[in-house]
Amino acid sequence: MDWDLIKIVLAVQRGGAFASASQLLKMDESTVRRKLGVVEQFIGAQLFERRNGRLELVERHAPLVGLATSIEAQVVRFINQAKATRLAGAVRVSLIDLFGIEFSQDIAGFCLENPEIELDITTEPHIVDLVRDGVDIAIRTARPTKGGHKIRKFGQVRFGAYCTQEYLDRYVSEGEAGHRIIALSVHYPHSDHEFELAEDTLIPDLTDVGSIVAQTDCYPVMARLCEQGVGIAVLPHFYARQSVQLIPVQDIDLHMEVDVWCVIRQEFSDLPKIRRVVQFLDETVKKHLIGPDY
Repeated sequence: MDWDLIKIVLAVQRGGAFASASQLLKMDESTVRRKLGVVEQFIGAQLFERRNGRLELVERHAPLVGLATSIEAQVVRFINQAKATRLAGAVRVSLIDLFGIEFSQDIAGFCLENPEIELDITTEPHIVDLVRDGVDIAIRTARPTKGGHKIRKFGQVRFGAYCTQEYLDRYVSEGEAGHRIIALSVHYPHSDHEFELAEDTLIPDLTDVGSIVAQTDCYPVMARLCEQGVGIAVLPHFYARQSVQLIPVQDIDLHMEVDVWCVIRQEFSDLPKIRRVVQFLDETVKKHLIGPDY
């Protein structure tokens, strides 16, 4: 039997009249009468009788109404649990490793303030396939050019060339013909990705000022190699300026800005837990990466 028919029985039992039941159910009185008739035909007996101006349940059918009330309680519990699931549960976020490190303190605060949401942070240099990799939200420096995912631009990150004073002194004293370059090497394992790689923007060509001596797909490794005096590296200003060892390379005029994009799986984008995490990430990106000095 359809649950809507069971609701008719409960509404008539509680309202004591067809008019009251129709108001409870927000349907016309004739429909209430017709649907109650369907239930009574199914049962093979009249459920209600009129006593003292009210429709009262026939006593022998009280167990049926008791079962209907129990079913209603289970349905309400199911709906409430479903709503809670929309507000709670795991959210998988893909970040560039550099962002994961920079945001770690804010992520810890978010977890403490939102214990109902389980953040699953994954960091990788490649562009993920959200569906294939089971990712809900990705923060990337490449913009999707096709596909059905929702996207938001969070802002831009500014980059510059950095090295150590030790390296610079050695470079000048030894009169080297060109700089030693630590390059970013990004590998994309998914050949069917939907992103505009913009490699000419993400990986600036510095071969006119030197030659590559090392390359890595990890910004923290680039920074550490740079701090060890291996060569110069193009790093985000916000990250390089946290190092007491790194200084800007004055003879390289590099003004590079890279867009930061949030990519959200379309089918999950309206879930409250997803919207909450996207809002947190937007605020965090603007707090750490966007600013007049960055």
